[in-house]
Amino acid sequence: MDAARKKGRQGRADDAQQIEEQKRFEASGLTVVAFCRDQGIPVSTFYQRRARLKKQAVVRKSKPSLPAARFIDAGPVVVAAPMRPTQQSAAATELKRGVELRIDLGGGLVVHITRT
Repeated sequence: MDAARKKGRQGRADDAQQIEEQKRFEASGLTVVAFCRDQGIPVSTFYQRRARLKKQAVVRKSKPSLPAARFIDAGPVVVAAPMRPTQQSAAATELKRGVELRIDLGGGLVVHITRT
């Protein structure tokens, strides 16, 4: 594989190559200076890559994986026939004012639907 294909954007090695590089270093038993000299990379680049990979690993571990959102079917909204005026219940009076639906999705998200 040629050097241009081995490197990602802007001439940098991609994450998989950097992870492999870190594994080769661990298995080599060499000092960082000796390993970098053998690989032809600056010591500062080696440490920058190592720090970035560690930071990415920490971020991946700290991000909770959210479950996939699922559709909740609340069913049809059925409005009963109005009762005679003398027998109106509190529910019938509430229906005259409208219907309000409030769904707390968690994480500070609230769906509020009002029908008047």
